[in-house]
Amino acid sequence: MGSDHMETPTPSSESGTGAGSANTLRRFNRLGCVLLPLILVAVAYISYHVSARSAERALEAEIARLRAAGIIVPVEDLIPRVPPGERNAADVYEQAFAAFQPPSPEDEKLLLSDPWDAPARRLVEQNETYFALLEEAASLHHCAWPLDWSRPDEARMATIPRDRELLHAAIRQGYRAQAFVAARNPDAALRSAATMLHMAAHVQEESSRSSQLRAHFIHEQFGDTIRTVLSAADPSAEACRDLFDLVAGIDNTGASVRALKGELATWALPQLQNVHARRSWEGEPTGLVDLLDNPDMSWQDRVALRGVAVVGNAIISEDIIHYLQYQEKLVEAYSLPWPESRSALRAAAAEFEAVPAIQSLLSRQMAAPKVALGGLVRLDSRTARLHAAQVAFAAAAYRAEHGRYPDSIDDLAAAGWDLPADPFGGGGLHYRLQGNGFVVWSVGPNLADDHAVEYAGPPMSVEDGPYDIVFRCERSLGSQQGDPAVSAP
Repeated sequence: MGSDHMETPTPSSESGTGAGSANTLRRFNRLGCVLLPLILVAVAYISYHVSARSAERALEAEIARLRAAGIIVPVEDLIPRVPPGERNAADVYEQAFAAFQPPSPEDEKLLLSDPWDAPARRLVEQNETYFALLEEAASLHHCAWPLDWSRPDEARMATIPRDRELLHAAIRQGYRAQAFVAARNPDAALRSAATMLHMAAHVQEESSRSSQLRAHFIHEQFGDTIRTVLSAADPSAEACRDLFDLVAGIDNTGASVRALKGELATWALPQLQNVHARRSWEGEPTGLVDLLDNPDMSWQDRVALRGVAVVGNAIISEDIIHYLQYQEKLVEAYSLPWPESRSALRAAAAEFEAVPAIQSLLSRQMAAPKVALGGLVRLDSRTARLHAAQVAFAAAAYRAEHGRYPDSIDDLAAAGWDLPADPFGGGGLHYRLQGNGFVVWSVGPNLADDHAVEYAGPPMSVEDGPYDIVFRCERSLGSQQGDPAVSAP
């Protein structure tokens, strides 16, 4: 009977230990499922945070390097200032603008269709005070407009009204020059043209790209005016030499380089730094910080957004460095002669475009390599036109002294004229007699002599051709001969 009794088995110590281990493992697995993502997020966050700090330090070092190299200049060095005791041309310009008497509506319409007719003469006659003040302002050495340079956007907006007035003043000086030609006073007409150049120099005292565009427009008006004067009349040799020397003192390349630096210091760099500050969650309150401070946001979303902020800040810092390095190459390229400047600019553009778009989102919005290349062509084309105008003044002075235009450009050199070089390639400008006048030309961006073929296509670019940069003096049989002593009405 005892042998038939069956005892119920009890759990052994080994099975009890196994069950406990399984439970512990399950608990660790559940804890690991929670902790591992947190650890990975924390590691990623710390890594990206270190990366962001490293990128910020690299940006600070790059800005310091460019400041030391003179690429980034203090805004204070860009602000035009008038020395104590000297008059400010800007004040006199303002007086001139206030004194202007606009033409009648009928004359204004006629001026658009035939600006050298009677309406232009009436405009000049009723604005003697206006033109006298413009000449007085142009004769002063310094021009400083009251702009708020600490607020680039407002400063640019504040320039618009008087910009318009300055450009209109250049056009009206052309009207005045034609009135002097009609009055048989070509020397006074050239003095009106000289006033345009002084106005352009005052405009270029502001180191900005917009100032270069305004100066470009005024120089174009100057070129149109002197073509009209030299094709219609014979100014004195002294008046021609005065303008020759005045044009020789123009440094468009230096002004353009200063403008690039000014644009970087007063607009581009502040804009980039503002974007950088807005993307940093540790900076002043922004849209991202507002999200992080939202009490309804889960801690998971909060951590994710902080990670996005740090990663974005690192990318933006690298993007700004990329942009600043491109601007440095742009300044260097503009400082070189053609065609080395074109090659350097194309190389900078290729390097710029090679950076992946995700790493250059900001710089691609702010930098425009094709625009920069077009600006370089316009710069050297403007210089070529001014240099051609110098040869034209020398030829007109030669005519005043010898009774005829020179047969070749060598005659001008033999007469002692220090003729300027062609900015496209550095060789000499070309000259030939044509009809009763003459033509002067630069070989242009393609560096080939196309025998004074003028550009007739869309807005100029380095890819177009063949064409030259041409100045024509087309004398008619009815052109005035001498007599610069008669004054305008």
